[in-house]
Amino acid sequence: MLAIQIFPILWVLVSSFKTIDEFRVGSNPFALPKSLYLDNYVNAILKSDLLLYFRNSLIVVVFVLAAFWFSAPWPDLRWKS
Repeated sequence: MLAIQIFPILWVLVSSFKTIDEFRVGSNPFALPKSLYLDNYVNAILKSDLLLYFRNSLIVVVFVLAAFWFSAPWPDLRWKS
């Protein structure tokens, strides 16, 4: 069961390192890439707002964790009688 869940994730990860020519019709879609083609990741970062989205997510995480951290002791103090 785990293999059924992990296989699509691994396939996407391996496919992300392929060049456009390795995706052409007639090539084996399950074949490993010939080399690690990192330009797909460079293009994703440079041509989109991926870094902006990452920064926004990081800001939200920091605020949520800070709110949780500051509010965590209060229930203990209120319920002690």
